Amino acid sequence: MGLERDFLINSIRLALAGHPTLAEEIASTVPHPAGLDRLEKAALIALDSWNDDAGLRALHSRWDRFGRQRLHDLLVSLAVASGGT
Repeated sequence: MGLERDFLINSIRLALAGHPTLAEEIASTVPHPAGLDRLEKAALIALDSWNDDAGLRALHSRWDRFGRQRLHDLLVSLAVASGGT
């Protein structure tokens, strides 16, 4: 498993636990997102949206549930694609 995928898996786990990943950390760990595969790109976009949408999630429980489900689904897909982390 690559550094970027490990980072995405760990960042999603942390986000779901209530610890958002900083944009600077994302940019420094994944400096060339064009090199990611389709699943990793989807996870990166979802993680970025998760951080940006914190205010919306706080106001709208349905938005929060949708975002959590999306991150969870991506986490599972990344883990399965990586051999079951």
